[in-house]
Amino acid sequence: RSDTAMTIADAMDGTMHPVKLEDSAGCISGEFVYIYPPGIPLIAPGECITEQLLEVILDYIRKGLPVQGLSDQTLETILVSEQAI
Repeated sequence: RSDTAMTIADAMDGTMHPVKLEDSAGCISGEFVYIYPPGIPLIAPGECITEQLLEVILDYIRKGLPVQGLSDQTLETILVSEQAI
């Protein structure tokens, strides 16, 4: 579970830049990240990416689970808000 730093709309409409997924702890997500199925978000835009959550996402990727939602289909980067936490 992540803390919300801003609304989904503010995060998605704000200025974003890509960050290496593995370096994104402490950033505010600008994208959804989920496993599909079932499609329940692990993180939503506007939420803080915690170290614990990042480890879960990276573990899912290493295990070959269907991590989706990132605009980078290689799963190497995530768009994050330029607003600081």
